[in-house]
Parts: sequence; C-alpha cells; structure tokens
Amino acid sequence: MTKLTELGTRLSKWAKKEKGAREYRSNVLNSRMISLSSKEISDEVLAEMTEIRLKIWASYRQKNNRIKGLENEAGRWVNEATEISTIATDYFKNMFSKSVVSSSDDLLSTIRPCITKEFNENLRKEFQAAEF
Repeated sequence: MTKLTELGTRLSKWAKKEKGAREYRSNVLNSRMISLSSKEISDEVLAEMTEIRLKIWASYRQKNNRIKGLENEAGRWVNEATEISTIATDYFKNMFSKSVVSSSDDLLSTIRPCITKEFNENLRKEFQAAEF
C-alpha cells in the first residue's frame, strides 16, 4: 500500500469517527438547550444558553466549511469527491516535486538593502569577548 493510499484510508476512518462524535455532541447540546428552556430564566441559564448557541453555530459553520468543488487544469468545474481528490493530490505532488529552480536574481533585485557598509563591516568582524 502506498503512503498516499494509506493516508487516504486513515483519513476516511478519522472522518467517519469525527462525524459520529459531532452528531453526538450536537444531540447533547440540543438536549441541554431543551432542558434549559424549561427552567426559570436567570443570568446563569441565559449565559449557558448563549454558550450552547455559540457552540451550535460553530458546529454548523464547521459543517459548511467544505470544499464543494475545484477547477481542473482544463478549466472545468468538478464536484465529485474522487475528482477533487485527484486535483488536490496532483497539485501537491507538482508543488513538492523536484524541478528546475529559476534564478532568484529577479526576486533579490526587488529587495532594498537596509544594512549600511559600515554596519556590515562591524557584523563581519571577529568576535571580541571584551565587547561584553
């Protein structure tokens, strides 16, 4: 099994486990909210209800923060999980594979020097214990 396949398998197992845990937390929060709504209103009850609402809102946002599609190299929008996975995998393979690195002269020419000659000479001097 390749490392990438193994990673995919482990991520799938993790996702299933997380989904179950998320549903459980959601049920607990909803049950607690129902319990609190039957109590007499107080500052403590309102504070806990607010905290629960924030947690429910955050869970909802997390659920919706998903990649629903990507544009492939041909410029076509794809939304199938396997195609999205292929696009992402290829992107990172290309990003981290060895390739010819172009000269950094163009980049370096855009950086304005800020160390004076005098300061640079001081930096290049031999270490002197007497300086401390």
